Amino acid sequence: MPRGHPDWLVTAGKTAAGEERVSWEYLIDNGDRIIEGGIAEFSLNTLYTVPAGKKLYVIFANLSADTTADVSGSAGFKLAGENILTLQLNGDEKNGAININATIPILLDAGEKVEVYSTANNIYAVGNFIGYLVDV
Repeated sequence: MPRGHPDWLVTAGKTAAGEERVSWEYLIDNGDRIIEGGIAEFSLNTLYTVPAGKKLYVIFANLSADTTADVSGSAGFKLAGENILTLQLNGDEKNGAININATIPILLDAGEKVEVYSTANNIYAVGNFIGYLVDV
């Protein structure tokens, strides 16, 4: 399940409660910047799977949807199986867009996925994200 960090501090480490904490400087200095994107039409498309021994800190996500037909349905963007962005297109509504700039990165563990989906034919969902991949 994706989660944000409650304490945003300058160094990596753990809080008294054992929760992880990192800083922008830590991610930039120690992480690999990941920029991925993809398209889905009446499908679920995996954009990225966090590799074993790694964690992914998502700092930006974008979803746009477009249709050329008079159809209703939705498009969405998922992190670790949870919807974080959803657009609903109803009949004559032909497009939409939404994004998240995370002031507190959303953390995904090894094996968790970044996905984009569309629930109907002729609805084209485009998703992309920026994150930092770090060693566990």
